[in-house]
Amino acid sequence: MKKHIIHSIVFLLLVAYNLHAQTSTQMRNWYISPRKMDMSLSTPIPSTITPVSGSSVAPTAASVANGMYDDNNNLLFYVSDNNVFDYNNTFMGSIPSGGAEITIVPFGNNSDCQRKFNVFSTTGGFSSTSTLWRSVVDMNIFSITPILVDTISYQGLTSTEYGAIAVGQLTASNTRYLYFLAGPGTINSPEAAIKKITIHIDGSTTKNGRIYPTQSNPNSNAGGEVFAQELDLSPDGRWLAWASFASVNDPLGTQYRYHLLELDLDGDYINNSYKRFNIPIITGNNYVADFRGVEFYQSANSLKLFMGAGSDGIHYVILPWSNWANYPTPPPPTDFIQVVNSNQGYGFSQIELSHNGFMYSSSDPAINMIQNVGAFNPSLIIPLILRWPQSFTLSNPNPPKTTEGTGFYTLPDQIDGQDYSAIEKQASKE
Repeated sequence: MKKHIIHSIVFLLLVAYNLHAQTSTQMRNWYISPRKMDMSLSTPIPSTITPVSGSSVAPTAASVANGMYDDNNNLLFYVSDNNVFDYNNTFMGSIPSGGAEITIVPFGNNSDCQRKFNVFSTTGGFSSTSTLWRSVVDMNIFSITPILVDTISYQGLTSTEYGAIAVGQLTASNTRYLYFLAGPGTINSPEAAIKKITIHIDGSTTKNGRIYPTQSNPNSNAGGEVFAQELDLSPDGRWLAWASFASVNDPLGTQYRYHLLELDLDGDYINNSYKRFNIPIITGNNYVADFRGVEFYQSANSLKLFMGAGSDGIHYVILPWSNWANYPTPPPPTDFIQVVNSNQGYGFSQIELSHNGFMYSSSDPAINMIQNVGAFNPSLIIPLILRWPQSFTLSNPNPPKTTEGTGFYTLPDQIDGQDYSAIEKQASKE
């Protein structure tokens, strides 16, 4: 009992810290190929710096883009698709990749200039297995070592998603929890899973197994519902959310697009907490390809879940919603707020919160030639995609084409609530 009380106090202190500092602890610099974006400014328009030339492999960021910088805003390394480059823009090696997101996780707090990082990524696609990898990037010797962490298999099914991942900040016991989601995309199939992985302070991992669905909490339609390109963990580590990638118009009838489950203090699924819902009266629920965005915003007063809704833009709901106890009754329409002017392709994109307090979403330049990346303030009751010049464009190179032939930039995934300044201060390349 005493241990549980101490654990609860530590958890509440961490939550209080996150409520105060979610935005200030986001990455101060983003890498979006081939540019560095300074996100520390109070304005929604970041300054752009093109990295030095000389790479032996041209960065494209068709699938993923992310990077790590030191406390002086110097580039340490970056990842573009499955290629890793050092701060001189020299190709270091490749990571297993194919999914729509990767996460860079430091070893411990990177004190004493260890300069070692895990890059977690997923593979899969047209196979019966999705895999989770950690690639050890050692900036002391400029090496990359891919290590297989876990798999999710589908017993003869041949089409799977590449998988989605979310990572939490350091716990009081100096560990992190990583969540690995994958499914076959088959509507009437139970094969799908969310697995929990413990990341230790030395960078090693331990498999904790499936947390959802379980034998005591089955989901006969998990194959179609536990299937996404983006998975997000709330800064306090309490909620997991995703938008399912499989078709919602199928012979079984309308399927649910958005999904949410609650976690306990140990990062495990709370029985019967899984919720699924659509945004009422929104046709964008029915979009299949390139439907990915989910992002939490936690302030001192509320927790908002922002969701990309295809052609209907971006919406948010405050958690827990007013009729939470009446599940499976969906939330009423009045519980959802639309991000105004967000219908120019932004509802198809990933959504990322930044150090400057703004959220960003990428648009299709064929629809919206002026602003390829739009910004809005998530703290407002009715957020507004800010028009030119409050949004910025990335025109060189042009964004890659998606499966529908449209072009979107892949935004860098972050660890929400992570104090990146503590990492970067010790992770200098000198």
